[in-house]
Amino acid sequence: MRPLPPITVGQHQSPAELHQKLIAAGVRFGEPWVPELLLARLVLSTEPCEVNLVAVNIHDDLRLHVGCQYEDILAVGSAHGLKLCAMEDVFEARLAYLDQPCDEFLTAMMVPETVSSSDGDIEVVLTVERMSGMGPNPWMRARSKQIVPVASMRKEPGWNPFNDPAFHNVIFRS
Repeated sequence: MRPLPPITVGQHQSPAELHQKLIAAGVRFGEPWVPELLLARLVLSTEPCEVNLVAVNIHDDLRLHVGCQYEDILAVGSAHGLKLCAMEDVFEARLAYLDQPCDEFLTAMMVPETVSSSDGDIEVVLTVERMSGMGPNPWMRARSKQIVPVASMRKEPGWNPFNDPAFHNVIFRS
């Protein structure tokens, strides 16, 4: 398990202020749901509080097998004393971790949010990523709960992202 830079929640007056900070920092959003989640659904902490997050490799740290599911990661992480991220944690982590190494993809372990898409309602979680094929900017994306990339990022039917090394790291509260 690797600690991420500490974050402080509860330091913004509104979701719109946090959104403006993300834009000013050069953060790109992969799907229209990300700003929607931020602006319409984010409940900010009322008091500033430092939160510690850790990046966890699902195979090396949690000893989960290839093909594990989202619920498996939650259960094993919980057994290791790790906690779900609040949505605010993920947005603050993106701001605190702007120097993220290229080709690192971190999926937040959080309560999924339901969004509407052309394929119907899906449950999504947020990612903090910086991928070489997407330019130098830090990104936030919304992925289906099963961490299967949506729309154009989808691979062949039945593809499980946990078989792909880029998808092996998740973020928990420690």
